[in-house]
Amino acid sequence: MASALTNGNQIEVDNLDSVVEQLLQRKLEPLERFVLNESWLKRTYAQMAQKSSYGAEYVKHVGFKLWSELSIILDETVSKKNLHLIFTEARFRDFLQVRNAHTTFPETAISQTAILETAFPSSQRVCPSGRSQPKSLQPNSSQPSSSQASVITMMPSGPVPLDSPLYIQRSPIEETTFREISYPGCLLRIKAARHMGKSSLLNRLLVYSQKQGYRSVKLNLNEVDTATFSSLDRFLRWFCANLSSQLSLPSQVDALWDEEMGSKVNCKLYMERYILSKISEPIVLGIDELNRVFEHMPTARDFLPMLRVWHEQSKDDALWQKLRLVLVHATDFYIPLNLNQSPFNVGLSLSLPSFTLDQLKELARRYELEGLLQGSGAWQLKSLHCLIDGHPYLAGLAF
Repeated sequence: MASALTNGNQIEVDNLDSVVEQLLQRKLEPLERFVLNESWLKRTYAQMAQKSSYGAEYVKHVGFKLWSELSIILDETVSKKNLHLIFTEARFRDFLQVRNAHTTFPETAISQTAILETAFPSSQRVCPSGRSQPKSLQPNSSQPSSSQASVITMMPSGPVPLDSPLYIQRSPIEETTFREISYPGCLLRIKAARHMGKSSLLNRLLVYSQKQGYRSVKLNLNEVDTATFSSLDRFLRWFCANLSSQLSLPSQVDALWDEEMGSKVNCKLYMERYILSKISEPIVLGIDELNRVFEHMPTARDFLPMLRVWHEQSKDDALWQKLRLVLVHATDFYIPLNLNQSPFNVGLSLSLPSFTLDQLKELARRYELEGLLQGSGAWQLKSLHCLIDGHPYLAGLAF
């Protein structure tokens, strides 16, 4: 890939992904990485959509969320049009010096050396005259209380821990999911945009299930290798083996798999003869990041209809009524399936909404940001709510 240097002072496009990931303190999703690099090359969203096979509106939505997240971190507007102005060595040095000078906890500060080394290799770095890199971080002398520190240092990353005070309930969503899994053979779908709290809700649903005497299993499709997705047989073997492991059953995949029966029949028989027949309690199976399989159409076209068949079989089969499916996936991922085969038009579908202003106030309170609850701070909070459209992750990042 060609580099993008301007007078030796601009980030190389080869390093752009790493720099953004260090700023966000998380890995970029494949589509985010694609949008970032294509935006750097000054491609339009329409061109990206044509190249990626995603809808133009969805590509634009992914870009908007990424620019919003970077805008909050860098405290200035980041957009597709000004990337080349934002990602320069001088701008980053100024940002990192200000950020680290105001960082109360050195362990949570962004490493200036790490980011500058990633963005601008030493052989290409151009240091402004009269300016040198600080050799160490100087923490602010004023320290918050220990209870406040324990909350503030919890940077939003992944699902909200079960014991975290930062989880905000969105009633009646939780109550509805808890009630739904009590129904034999239910199929529950939880969908929302990325970072809206889907996995956090799933984790709490599984814990609730355990308290009801059910067996809870979570399969995260982000753990599946790309090579595994490329073969339906290999993917279903992974599915059955992992399901067995989480139920504390030795895997019998090799012993029970009959190549002449076909992968889907083998998987169904494995569920009937081994999983469901050996576990007496209801099994709540949560499949997180289901949208990963959407990227592999041949596997998706067989796997997703199979889930629907399992759900429909529970209507008149007591054995299959023990299985309660919870499918968790991002929105705006579309996959062409026959309506009579799709699992997305059966069962109960729940869309996670953005935070209301009252919920954002409650989150601010739990971050101990009392100044945002009254006076001019309340107007700032309302402005933030409008800016991020109540997005839970961006709210936590801003706080």
